[in-house]
Amino acid sequence: MGGNFRVNGKLNTFVRWLLIIASIVVIIIGMKNSITAIEHEENVMSTLRFVDEIDGKEISFAAWEASNDGVYYLVLPSAYLQGNLEVRLSYDDNFYSVFIDGEKYQNDVIWSENLREEIHQLKIVDLLGNVHMEKPFQILVSRDVPSIMVTVEAKEELVSKEEYANKQYVEKGDIVLLDKLGNIVLDGTMERFKVRGNLTATFEKKPFTFTLSENASLLGMSQSKNWHLLANATDGSHIRNKIMLDWAEEISEMYQPNGEWVDLFVNGEYQGLYFLTETIENTESRLNEDPLNSALVEMELYYRALQDENCIITDRYHYWVAHSESVIQEQTLQDIEDYLNDIESALYSIDGISEISGRKLNELIDYDSWSDSWLLKEISSDHDLGTTSQFGVVRDWKNRSILIAGPEWDFDGTMGNGMVPWARNPRNLVTAIPNTKGIESVSQNKWLSQMYQNEDFKALLIRKFEDEVQPKITRLLETEIDDYADRIRRPALLDSLRWNGNGVCRSFALPEEYSLGSEADYHKYDVLDQHVKMIKDFLSEKELFLQELWLEGAEFEVVIEEHNEDGMNLDLNNDVYTWIRKKDSE
Repeated sequence: MGGNFRVNGKLNTFVRWLLIIASIVVIIIGMKNSITAIEHEENVMSTLRFVDEIDGKEISFAAWEASNDGVYYLVLPSAYLQGNLEVRLSYDDNFYSVFIDGEKYQNDVIWSENLREEIHQLKIVDLLGNVHMEKPFQILVSRDVPSIMVTVEAKEELVSKEEYANKQYVEKGDIVLLDKLGNIVLDGTMERFKVRGNLTATFEKKPFTFTLSENASLLGMSQSKNWHLLANATDGSHIRNKIMLDWAEEISEMYQPNGEWVDLFVNGEYQGLYFLTETIENTESRLNEDPLNSALVEMELYYRALQDENCIITDRYHYWVAHSESVIQEQTLQDIEDYLNDIESALYSIDGISEISGRKLNELIDYDSWSDSWLLKEISSDHDLGTTSQFGVVRDWKNRSILIAGPEWDFDGTMGNGMVPWARNPRNLVTAIPNTKGIESVSQNKWLSQMYQNEDFKALLIRKFEDEVQPKITRLLETEIDDYADRIRRPALLDSLRWNGNGVCRSFALPEEYSLGSEADYHKYDVLDQHVKMIKDFLSEKELFLQELWLEGAEFEVVIEEHNEDGMNLDLNNDVYTWIRKKDSE
């Protein structure tokens, strides 16, 4: 009996091991089939195009998957609101067939759709009849904005972090611009198309810059070869840049860059809602300054300025970059540096007079433009203020004639959407504080804070706030912000679907009550009103604070709190300054 038990025991052990091995084999086969299914899906979907003809030109569109929902979407320009869709399906691999709602569509077969947002079933089947994918598929149409269709040879390399490191990777390509009604208003080629930006270039939704082969006026803007496509990936409202650039143009006598919203498609695939803008450049149709006797300079973060061959460092270690399409001569850079030091001397003097030239501050800088720029930065609480994206034009630098503020630029991190905590607090006179980047940082708000110490300059700020800024904020709150939002409501929803649907939302700061909707379909990504409310609340509170501080003469005490945010660059861990009315603190 004992012998039988040993035999049975060995047999049971063998059976157990056999079952274990069989289970592992089944798992491996399942994983292999799953991986194979994914490969099959990618093989077809990476080349599947829906091809149409617009104004006699062949245009193709690609579907993309919202991975959070497991749904494929095909987003089309607003021109398709006009009628039904009739497109030719095109894909590379004839080993497969594409089925839509159970009907087979082989390569080059026409498919029609009524564009009523019906949910279809998209299926991939190989020649042996094996089904490799079956997922929901929906066509959505944008509205109210033009569309830019870009075609490049290597899209994946273009957006690869490794490829665009140091901003070197450049593609050439073709570009088509459709107006809202579907008319082709530009059909051209690009000398370059590349990722732009610094921090924003690291996000999934990339900002781009491009150079046309020939000068062109796009959407009524000034003629040029050079253009930017701002992603607004950190601004869920998509309207912050538009609000502030329009405001700057409204109040400024100098050139300010214009911008218009567009839907962007790269190699047929919808990339989202973008902001097409003019570049800041000294050309006849834009800045139009005498290049032999003027210079465009920009305040810059020290580590970026040091990488530029036209870097200028003032005596008090404020970093600037002089912008030019050609190499600036060393003597010219020195002359500009001397002029900036002259201004800086007046900024830091008690009486506002430079110890270098004996000139007053208002003889060295243009008070009108700098007060406008100061107020735009303050009202919006721009988290870049005083350190980067602050431009100036040194006019007649040989004779140190005048430094004009502008053009204005880069307002996605504003109106509560600050990357740093001090910029999110509306009850905060941010532009008057020098150490916005931390007490040990060499990237600080020095110039703008010193301007506030000049009594004449400060009086001008207060007068402009009462006469010009408050009426503008009233118009913004009553009508203008809603008008902006209504113009992009549908495109903003589709952009949110494109990126939130893949879990890559990257606003610097979210509204307090931010949440996706409870709808069962793509409408749950409609979060525009939450972001718009965030802007309105911030501007309302900011106006009230400045009215109390500047117009009512209320007394405030400044409370400084040490603040560190996990995961942020140490240079951005900084103190938070809060102005508290004394009666409120008693």
